[in-house]
Amino acid sequence: MMAGCVGFGAAARGLERQGISLYAFCGIGMALFAVTQVLIVCGAPLPAGFLRAAYGFFGGTGILSYAAMARHFPAHLIGRVNTTLTLVIFLLIFGFQIGVGAVLSHWPEMDGHYPRAAHLTAWGILIALQLASAVWYVLPGPAMVESAALSAERQL
Repeated sequence: MMAGCVGFGAAARGLERQGISLYAFCGIGMALFAVTQVLIVCGAPLPAGFLRAAYGFFGGTGILSYAAMARHFPAHLIGRVNTTLTLVIFLLIFGFQIGVGAVLSHWPEMDGHYPRAAHLTAWGILIALQLASAVWYVLPGPAMVESAALSAERQL
């Protein structure tokens, strides 16, 4: 995961010089993280070590969200934005842990463990939430629509 964090940061800078936005690169990395999880859940015939490494590596993409957020707010608010983002992440982690536990509890324990189906169901729900977030990520928000409209007016 640390390699992903460092690698994605360096790659983002290099790709921006080539015209690929941080926003797009962050989205691609998050999509690859979701794809990796789907491959794991579906039992893709790939080496387990490769899938674990990809999971950790692409999981590091999330760090780019701090840089992406910094571009959408004035410099004097960046500290508050980063603090709020971190707080939201921790609250979501807490909530999702409770949710995973609630999903797992729908299956009876067997030898002190929940069955594979319980874990796959919980992970599937988390992947579905990530995919829904990805759709939200790529949909243009009001600011993006307004910016596109202004750009179109300037071109006329």
